Amino acid sequence: MPKPLVFISYTDIDKTGKRFAVELRRVLQQSGYDHFLFDHSLKEHLGENLWSMLANEIAKRDVVIVVCTAAITASDGSDFEINQALSRGKLVVPMRYDDAPVPETLFSKIHDVFDDDNYYSKFDSVARVLPQLYERHLLIQNERQKARAKFQKLPVIQPSVVRPSERGAKLLESIVQAYYRDSLIEQVSLIENYDSSVHRELSFIQIGLRVPIPKDWMEETDRIVLVEELGTSVALGERNYLRNIWSKEIETEIFSTDEFNLEGFQQILHELSAGINPTVLFAPIDAFVRVASWIRNKIRPTVAIKWERGQAYFVLEDDRELKMFWSNKYAPLDHFVLIDPSATRWVVKPDPFSGKRLSATFVKNEKDLNKVDFLVKTVTSAELVNSNGVKLFKFE
Repeated sequence: MPKPLVFISYTDIDKTGKRFAVELRRVLQQSGYDHFLFDHSLKEHLGENLWSMLANEIAKRDVVIVVCTAAITASDGSDFEINQALSRGKLVVPMRYDDAPVPETLFSKIHDVFDDDNYYSKFDSVARVLPQLYERHLLIQNERQKARAKFQKLPVIQPSVVRPSERGAKLLESIVQAYYRDSLIEQVSLIENYDSSVHRELSFIQIGLRVPIPKDWMEETDRIVLVEELGTSVALGERNYLRNIWSKEIETEIFSTDEFNLEGFQQILHELSAGINPTVLFAPIDAFVRVASWIRNKIRPTVAIKWERGQAYFVLEDDRELKMFWSNKYAPLDHFVLIDPSATRWVVKPDPFSGKRLSATFVKNEKDLNKVDFLVKTVTSAELVNSNGVKLFKFE
């Protein structure tokens, strides 16, 4: 089985991080892995555009191993690398040192815990299983994509529900939590709960997936790291649904690549935002290196882009802030989208039992009695009510 390409993420704020990152690199070298570890002291890394180099290296790698030491959550660099990895759909493998804090987005993904005495055996262990972990990651991602595409074509029906145990209920709740963590609907649209007296004439679709699992999974809470991706998959499906609506109804404005610099970009956003109240900017991941270089180089005394706890913001000339969200291979985008949330109406049929936008249940598998299905879905209808409130643009 071929070995995946590895990026090692760590923080050197506490010094412990770099020590263990170097030890992990040594183990990976001995095991024959192609890997990358950024090191300020290396000649070949001097003078490099840091953010561009890190983004490019992560893009080339299959797996990002995060060495979580005491200062990991205080490191802007690690935060940048983790968000790059997650947004690009990489397999992220956190290794936790003792009781060090772990970034919230990685907590359920912790692969193992190591200390000063057993770190070598733990690193050797992850090196041995990494090919299998990556192969499973690819399989899961492909299955999710196929299941989501297939699910949209199914009629809106409710199969036989299987009552979950207490442990099974925890698995379902983890799916719902992951969905609300990753869904952007509240930030890019106005949400309305379905009211038959108002919304009867609307056409609804279901965004979700139905995935068969062995019955014994219902009792295994350690499966959370796998099943929570079902919630994330629905959140990505929502983004794709909106992207298709906007792309169909709004013409994309074309600007010269000569204008794709900080001053030009800010001027374009200033002009496009006139008369509307945008709060979100979707951006293609292919533009990330260019935009990150503006932050790194501090082209202007007052930088128009800031990065706070994993969230990027673009500051308009009138000091309004746009939250920036990057595309990934599961929610692709080749243009920018400037969004006033009031321009899009999102009507949802809440789950009749929980009242939440997402329904996560176990249902009977009609083909195999030894299995049950995860049924995860949201039933919605989206409508662009003000075409002037969403702007699509790109550089050519």
